[in-house]
Amino acid sequence: MVRVRIDADARDPDSNHRFTTWQMRLVGTEGKKDEAVESFVAGASHQDYERWVELYEGESVVRPGGKDGSLIIDLVFLVPDRADYKPVYLEYKQNAIAEFRPLDEKARAKLGPAKPLAPEKPKEAKPQKKPKPPETSDGGGKPLRDRISGIGSALKDSVFKNELPFALTNYGGNCEVVNGEVRGGRLIATLGDDWKPTSGGQPPAERFEVPADKRLLQLSVEKLQPQSWLGQIYGGIIDTIRDFYVVDESGKEHRPVGHYAMAVTGGKPTFELIYLDESQRDFGRLPKFETIRGDDLKGEYSLFFLFHLPPGCKPVKVHTGRTDVDLREMNLVAPQ
Repeated sequence: MVRVRIDADARDPDSNHRFTTWQMRLVGTEGKKDEAVESFVAGASHQDYERWVELYEGESVVRPGGKDGSLIIDLVFLVPDRADYKPVYLEYKQNAIAEFRPLDEKARAKLGPAKPLAPEKPKEAKPQKKPKPPETSDGGGKPLRDRISGIGSALKDSVFKNELPFALTNYGGNCEVVNGEVRGGRLIATLGDDWKPTSGGQPPAERFEVPADKRLLQLSVEKLQPQSWLGQIYGGIIDTIRDFYVVDESGKEHRPVGHYAMAVTGGKPTFELIYLDESQRDFGRLPKFETIRGDDLKGEYSLFFLFHLPPGCKPVKVHTGRTDVDLREMNLVAPQ
């Protein structure tokens, strides 16, 4: 892990710092001949929480500058597990280089002596608890649905449209929103008990930015198979996302450009969205959700995958990595 400070001069006109995982390169050496080894960003510190998030190859990182416009961010690199490996320098966008230098005495004194790790104790196997049956009432005979309203079928149908399920003004994440359009990134929002968004001070996120020559298909996974199917293989879908695609009537494959979900996690209805920006869409791989997990996608939930299709395109099946699901009964046709 490397803590990096990027100067304010490197910002874009909107005061955000932007770079892809390939634009931050760690160069090191290994072996007797000091052969050069390069590594690229594999993870970064979260913008809002004290934790790190995994990044996939080519993913864009968008972070606002601090009070002085600079950005301090922790970056994670996968490097060779060899005793003779040593980092040499960090390169940013091919025009800025920071060398790794040995710590001086002042820095060493600040860090203090290295402390050995305590030996790990073997973990005792915990007895398995019987799963708690789902609650059907609040204890007084009143159905829970009266307390937390269902999502409703309107948010479970596959459609061609650019709009989000609802306008959001209270959300977190690193999503880039310009003039109401989501251009790319992650967006996480806690919803009310009625599955509706709460008001906030962020720029309104109302619709997706879609290329003029494409139409956005929002494909509901919940509609493809029974709910239990998703909980069983959702993790597999994300891990094998290169094998998850829509096939049109001509046999052409179309990879997803994003996905979003609504589910109860941590006892709260939650909306989470990942939308690939223009520089990421050709890689065909989506990162996992940070908040919503596969186990949350049961009962009342909604999950959509997003595809860019040309006008007139007719998707006939979706390949999930394990099986093909026929879409012809949905009569989906991209508008002209």
